[in-house]
Amino acid sequence: MVEIKGALKRIGAVTRASGWSRDDIETLSNKNDWWEALGAVFSAEHDLEKALALFRSQIPKKPSRWSRGRAGALHIQAIARAMANAWRVLTGHLPAKDNEKFHDLLLAAVATVFGYPEKGPNWESATRIAVERLKRSQAEQELMSQK
Repeated sequence: MVEIKGALKRIGAVTRASGWSRDDIETLSNKNDWWEALGAVFSAEHDLEKALALFRSQIPKKPSRWSRGRAGALHIQAIARAMANAWRVLTGHLPAKDNEKFHDLLLAAVATVFGYPEKGPNWESATRIAVERLKRSQAEQELMSQK
């Protein structure tokens, strides 16, 4: 019963959106031929699944924070690393997370070298990768100097 009530609530939302009246729905349920009514329900379910797939295909996908493969354009990553290193020299520390000032500086550097990007790159991802690589490089240099 719980599932049927939940389905009825969902069907109610769909019928309100479609403009069907309760009389239209009752006409289906009052038929003596239950097989025909059951077929209509299955047909509606199939149509709803197709509509859901179409709607889902129209929703832009959010990039995963830990996506596989290259995290961005290599030229953006190279400039981000150079700018993060310059930031460290000038300020004494690496850029922090969500540092809008650094992102603005990074955009200016990319625009100066390559022109304004058509699609806005993920500045936070480029910054995070640059900071991680600089930290790794610094750790490797310290390790080499200890030997």
